[in-house]
Amino acid sequence: MKEIRRKISVCVISICIGITLLPRDVFASPQSDHLITPFPYIIGWRYKKVNGKLYRCRYNYSKEKRIGELEPYY
Repeated sequence: MKEIRRKISVCVISICIGITLLPRDVFASPQSDHLITPFPYIIGWRYKKVNGKLYRCRYNYSKEKRIGELEPYY
């Protein structure tokens, strides 16, 4: 009787391990939620006073960099 129980338990355990190790097919479903969407740059004007004259320059606030050169602002 002990031998039969042991054989049955070994079979059940081996079946459980075999089922968990079976290869499974995995498919990626195309969803628009996971796509990367680019964002627009935030561009504006920066002003600077040099020797009493006011100058302006285009500024990219997204990258925190100046675009172009200073130009006189009238």
